[in-house]
Amino acid sequence: MAQPALTAGIFSLIVITLTLASGCDYVQSLQAIIVDEETQLPIDSVRVHESNENITIFSDSTGFIDYYNLVGGWNPPDLKMTFTKPGYEVLEMSFPPSSLDTLTLALNPE
Repeated sequence: MAQPALTAGIFSLIVITLTLASGCDYVQSLQAIIVDEETQLPIDSVRVHESNENITIFSDSTGFIDYYNLVGGWNPPDLKMTFTKPGYEVLEMSFPPSSLDTLTLALNPE
């Protein structure tokens, strides 16, 4: 028969292992202001599509986007983003999974 202290230690080890194994979620995030390359004015309603997770958002009236997504795994892939708006060239970029800085991205008029 196992001693109570040994049984409690094994139980604690199992709980810790399961907690670590299930805690592999990662927040992907990107904040940016999208501007016109020539005028440097913000562009609203830019379609921003992230291809890994198939998520689409749009820039607001100040050109701002705020992308957040919770993904599983210890090593999430880079964000693969496509920026489109009629009258502008398509911009495709990859970003590290999480950025603390707000970026400024410029779209070129067609």
